[in-house]
Amino acid sequence: MSNWDANIQELQEKIEYTFKDSTILQRALTAVSYANDHGLKNSEHQEAYSTLGDAVQDVIVMNQAVLCGRTKKGYVTSSKSIFAEQEAQAQIAKGINLLKYVRLGGSEVFSIASKVFSRCFESLLGAIFIDGI
Repeated sequence: MSNWDANIQELQEKIEYTFKDSTILQRALTAVSYANDHGLKNSEHQEAYSTLGDAVQDVIVMNQAVLCGRTKKGYVTSSKSIFAEQEAQAQIAKGINLLKYVRLGGSEVFSIASKVFSRCFESLLGAIFIDGI
């Protein structure tokens, strides 16, 4: 088993989700900067999954609010904004050491910016959604 395969297996155990299609996870874990550095196609990096993951996160928050009987627009909006903050997403990503598994390009390899963590977290959410439908 390669290091990549071992890392992928470890991440799936951490998030308690096993991908049916590992190429979806691979794409989610490939930063645009890495794709640019290695001549990959647009369909081989995380950007679209990150955008999708942002929407999935909104649906999850809204669903939980409704299930808890919190249907007032102000509550839902404030809950969405709390979870959509880069720092909140970054904390979740850091909690599972997500960047250990992400293929970053030269411009981001040493970055600890919240936006990098946040984008990777959103991309993972998008990938889980795509793999699960």
